[in-house]
Amino acid sequence: MRRGSYVPLYHSSEDTLVFGRLIAPGKAAVVGLTSAPSPQTVTVDLTPIGIAAGTKVHDALGWPDATGAAPANLTRTIPARAP
Repeated sequence: MRRGSYVPLYHSSEDTLVFGRLIAPGKAAVVGLTSAPSPQTVTVDLTPIGIAAGTKVHDALGWPDATGAAPANLTRTIPARAP
């Protein structure tokens, strides 16, 4: 996650952040973090990192893959912070 351009995608006050790392066209990563005590469901627009609507997105941590809806929105639930 040290390479590529940092692209902010979502933030909510001080507890939830979603950002992308754009490596090259078609190569990007999305990271979601939260310090909230409960899971946070967020919807982000992936077009700033070059992901078009209808693109299948692979989850590298084993969660189910997803397909972005128009306009390339992706909804995910970020687990609550660890105790």
